[in-house]
Amino acid sequence: MSKESRTVVSESVMHAKIASGARKVYLLAKAGYGPGAGNVMLEQKYGDPMLSRDGVSNIRRLYLEEPTENMSARAIIQASSMNNRNVGDGTTAVAILTYLLYTSARKLVVSGYGRMEVAKMLKDVQYKIIEEVEKLSIPFTEQMLHAVAKTSTGDDAIASMLDDIFKDLGEDAGVLVESFGGTDTYSEIVDGFYFNKGFTAVGLTNQPSNLRSFHEGKVPILISEKRLLTKTDIGPLLQILVKNNVKEVILVGECSPEVLEVIAANWLGGVITTVPVDVPYYEGLRTIFMNDLALLTDGVVLTPGTDPNDFTVDMLGYATKVVIDERSTKIIGADGSSEAVKERIKELKSELAKSTSQVDIDAIRERISRLNGKLAILHVGGATEFEREELKLRVDDAISAIRAAYKSGVVPGGGVTLARADSGQFQDAYKKLLKLLSSNSGLNPERILQDIEKAKDWFGYDLRNMTDKPVDLRTIGILDPTVVVTEIVKNATSIASSLITVSAGTVFVDRESKID
Repeated sequence: MSKESRTVVSESVMHAKIASGARKVYLLAKAGYGPGAGNVMLEQKYGDPMLSRDGVSNIRRLYLEEPTENMSARAIIQASSMNNRNVGDGTTAVAILTYLLYTSARKLVVSGYGRMEVAKMLKDVQYKIIEEVEKLSIPFTEQMLHAVAKTSTGDDAIASMLDDIFKDLGEDAGVLVESFGGTDTYSEIVDGFYFNKGFTAVGLTNQPSNLRSFHEGKVPILISEKRLLTKTDIGPLLQILVKNNVKEVILVGECSPEVLEVIAANWLGGVITTVPVDVPYYEGLRTIFMNDLALLTDGVVLTPGTDPNDFTVDMLGYATKVVIDERSTKIIGADGSSEAVKERIKELKSELAKSTSQVDIDAIRERISRLNGKLAILHVGGATEFEREELKLRVDDAISAIRAAYKSGVVPGGGVTLARADSGQFQDAYKKLLKLLSSNSGLNPERILQDIEKAKDWFGYDLRNMTDKPVDLRTIGILDPTVVVTEIVKNATSIASSLITVSAGTVFVDRESKID
């Protein structure tokens, strides 16, 4: 029998397995849902396990042994990942709501409704809820920054750091989140063109005892997208520089061990001081990064197809100060045309206005901040790698939530908006989100739901610091970005309505033929 052979799975078996697979994703997602939830421990293929409360991290590595269960699980994980990709938040809620909607929809089918009819009912409810949510939405203001950040991080000090960053740099602030070995978390705003790659070798720096290389004056910068792998790649470049009386140069590019040996030999021989710097990103993003650096320093990128003998000193960029350590490089006082830089920023802002992918939006914002010469860095510390990585995930979520709030406005948080929505025959599913948040916080979910249903639109509970009765969520800062809520509804409905229409399936007979 061919390894590619498949077998057909009947409708009844398919839906039993879909429900089982979806439930497993649901159980994993709800374990880390809300401010009162605990961590999920994730086994890693290599290295130590990881602790996480980040929804997309918790479920994205989940693969189930039973093939039909796994197909349904992966479909839900795809919807969750879509929320993360589009708005950077709401991943856990999507996974939970998809299962709840599918379960409600399946009950309707079993009771006699047609599959396509139920799928349409799901879509109709989606449109109605989104319309309600958008009517309820209010504009996001700087006064709400701290509250939105604290909701995601659960940390008042980090929320204050993010508050300061966005108030200082504006809604398009470029923010890098980096781990470091200390136990504290701190922020800094750096001047100049910053990137999170440092020296290639500490021996090729001018201050090795301080683990840095410091250069000031008119500092030449050679930007090479061309990978420098052999002596014939680096030799001609160094010869041309020496011939033109260049004494030192910062080399931003990928260098092989053989090339580093040549650089070290020239350094020790007093011929030329060359400080190689690692390059961030890969492929397309690397090209974009290098072109931005060239524009800012008035240099020209040495492209992969360029013959090293065709290099000229006119291709060098310049800056007044370059500071390189083991993790980062700062280029300050770059020599590029301010008008050309302004024009590039204008183009990027135009791209930003058209972009719909959160990944693209974040990348463009980072480029704008670099070109503007101001970038925020949040250095995340912790006693263990577990702690640092878990906190980094929460900080990333907070940044995404702030960006989403700026973009779309805010609605009541804490599960209140969807619990109150007119969700027709799927109201149990939409109300269950609030119930789960409440029960994970150790509260009586039925009582919380009853209180909120009697209260006004913006009234609800702070599930982290419980009050005796519902309060205006605007006054205590329990807010959700509008677009996060609408994307949760769209993505959960999309997968649930697709799963409910399944009438058969196929799986590989030989599981080894399955490609991950």
